[in-house]
Amino acid sequence: MESESIRIVSAGVPEAPFDLVNLPEITDGTKIGIAWMKPYDRAAEITGYRITYKAENADQYTIEEVDGSYTSYTIEKLTQGNTYQVRVEARNIKGYSQPALMPSILVAQVPFAPEAPNLRNLDRTI
Repeated sequence: MESESIRIVSAGVPEAPFDLVNLPEITDGTKIGIAWMKPYDRAAEITGYRITYKAENADQYTIEEVDGSYTSYTIEKLTQGNTYQVRVEARNIKGYSQPALMPSILVAQVPFAPEAPNLRNLDRTI
């Protein structure tokens, strides 16, 4: 009779998301676009992500949750001119990962191009 070995894998909290980046094509004067790579789940499916952010001069983080199928998010209704700190944590049935940290992001409006001058009413004398 042959014996078979059985491998038992115990689930644990997931690893932190990685490659957390700012999406400059989304980030503007009132919002920040972020994206990350899905981490190793440690034998328990990733069920969600917790995104926390705050202005550098604020005391408390704002917390938002997204489904585990997402690997990007847009943080909206931010104050222009503030610099924000952003963190993302993965969640599975065992709990939350350590946070992935992003360098601070300045929320600024892209400057508008100046209007062309109106040349109709110029005095032609030099």
